[in-house]
Amino acid sequence: MVAPRKSKEVKKLYLNYAIPPVNGLNEIVIKYRFRNALWYNINGIKTLETNFTLPKNTKEISLIVHGLKMTCTYTLLLRPEYIDILKITRNKHS
Repeated sequence: MVAPRKSKEVKKLYLNYAIPPVNGLNEIVIKYRFRNALWYNINGIKTLETNFTLPKNTKEISLIVHGLKMTCTYTLLLRPEYIDILKITRNKHS
């Protein structure tokens, strides 16, 4: 059961990435958290987790955040030191 908040808007709390010490040459871990999110799609893969492992050569990511009343699509570009948010699209559900 989902207990809704007063505001049903999806809000980004944090979004970053790290190279893990084990297998750090081959993969990166994207860490994210959004308020009022129910599930996520990262490059077409559905997940409930708040961290996701990708191959290290990945440069652009599509992150879709599904909430109760809203779906947000983030287009992300991985830079050497940070994540650059290229585009945010918000779609409200009726």
